[in-house]
Amino acid sequence: MIETFDFGWGEPFCVREALKHYYKRKPLSRVNIDDMGYCANEGDLELISLTRMFIKETTGIDYKYILITHGTTGALNIVLRVLKNVENKKTCYTHKYHFPYYPGIIAKNGYKQKYGLYKNHEEELAQKGTVGIVDSPSNPEGDLLLYTDAQNNIIWDSVYHNPVFLNTIPVTPDHRVNCGSYSKVFGITGARVGWIATNNLEDYRLFMKENTYENCTMSFAGQNLVKDIIVNTDLENFMRSSKYRINNNREMFEKISYLFDGQSVPENGMFYAAWASPYTSRLLDKIGFKYVEIDSQGNDKFLRFNLAQTNNLTKKAIRYTMREDAV
Repeated sequence: MIETFDFGWGEPFCVREALKHYYKRKPLSRVNIDDMGYCANEGDLELISLTRMFIKETTGIDYKYILITHGTTGALNIVLRVLKNVENKKTCYTHKYHFPYYPGIIAKNGYKQKYGLYKNHEEELAQKGTVGIVDSPSNPEGDLLLYTDAQNNIIWDSVYHNPVFLNTIPVTPDHRVNCGSYSKVFGITGARVGWIATNNLEDYRLFMKENTYENCTMSFAGQNLVKDIIVNTDLENFMRSSKYRINNNREMFEKISYLFDGQSVPENGMFYAAWASPYTSRLLDKIGFKYVEIDSQGNDKFLRFNLAQTNNLTKKAIRYTMREDAV
């Protein structure tokens, strides 16, 4: 049986390893059943305050209004639906290569999706009826994207905009609303705790109403976990350790960039995306090296690899790949 090296699924394994080291979890206390009713529509008030500080520290922006959501996906659903119903938005632009779930989210909320680099579509984005999702750093290429003319129609997916996944000087795209989550920065994808952040009071009220409709308020369990992590973790050293682990994986993948015609590993983000020849694809399939196929042109394939696997598995997979290639 071929051993499987799974670099397809976007779990931040090495980040979770770092969290286990730096999170000084207190012994579990008894659950207060009286606290298990519906929480405030906007989310746990203490978590909102902590989230405001967390976003300011990672982006430099002090947002006035924040809602706790069911992950980034829940945040995007809420924002897209509100803009569709209130402002009659019909078209959603994304990067050509994007988070694999974007098409489903966009179609679900009644939009037509269009692709392309945003800098080539500023005039279209500035028009009524359009909206754009900018994931910066982008998934899968790790691009940092900046826009100006279409600010009022931009939704910023900021999942990877934090010290764990950024190596260059942070930049923030002009945007109307920030949608993000704690899933990747802490490695707690299953907690499903995200946010909508804005400085527009009218938007905030509309988003909050839709958030209640979407979730009937958020779960206490996930919110309490995130609060406990923020309060009881040495965040600076945790993020530094997580960055080192991911950058170690970047260096390992750079060793096999020759198999992808020298396409370099990006400095930012969580993935390495590169065009692969038929030979490289056959080699990886033979080894059991799992990936996500994003696109194809002729016989070449555009493949995505998770840079946040464990250091041990990454090192083993890269060394095995180099050995098999030499054979």
